[in-house]
Amino acid sequence: MANYSYFITVVTHQREPILVENIDLLRQSFRETKKYYKFTIDAITVLPDHFHMIITPEEAKEYPRIIHSVKYNFTRRYQYRDEISQSMSRDK
Repeated sequence: MANYSYFITVVTHQREPILVENIDLLRQSFRETKKYYKFTIDAITVLPDHFHMIITPEEAKEYPRIIHSVKYNFTRRYQYRDEISQSMSRDK
């Protein structure tokens, strides 16, 4: 299945406003994800604590993996500050 577009919203943990101040890291996360999955970003809006986007993956069934990869790449590289809470899985 091809040519399916998806509107997706991704929100930070407890709506921490970290995205805009780390926009380069978010861009890098998308670039890294594109190494493994073929998709286009048709539209994206980044706000401090969430982003909305429309993506068109080459394989429709891969859109959850694409989102997982973007989130994984961002959180692996993000330097958490003490005042920002983390999820229990991230603490582990």
